[in-house]
Amino acid sequence: MATFTKDPKVQTFALRLSEFDPNNNKWVSAIISLLSGKAERNWDDNAISKANSELIEIILRYKQDILLSDFGDIVYKNVSNEFQSVIKNANNSISKLDKAEKQAVLLTMLEDLMEV
Repeated sequence: MATFTKDPKVQTFALRLSEFDPNNNKWVSAIISLLSGKAERNWDDNAISKANSELIEIILRYKQDILLSDFGDIVYKNVSNEFQSVIKNANNSISKLDKAEKQAVLLTMLEDLMEV
């Protein structure tokens, strides 16, 4: 499961998710420790808050890495050159939206792709 990314934190996150056991919640502690950067015995309100905010970021990176791993014969590094006009058209289409609206539109498009 962790072979689709080169990001060590995403790899560890994927491994922790694979340890899911409905009868044992140790995997939850492992994820919180990963995201907070602190061992469970050192958790405080700041560590939990950091873990919550990191969770959003790591889920986005996780989803992105999954999508990037499934490009078939397309080399991701070449996408910006090979699909320059498509990218320009997409940017033009959302150029009048504010940042939050752009993110919402693009995330919705990614989620639609992931459901296929």
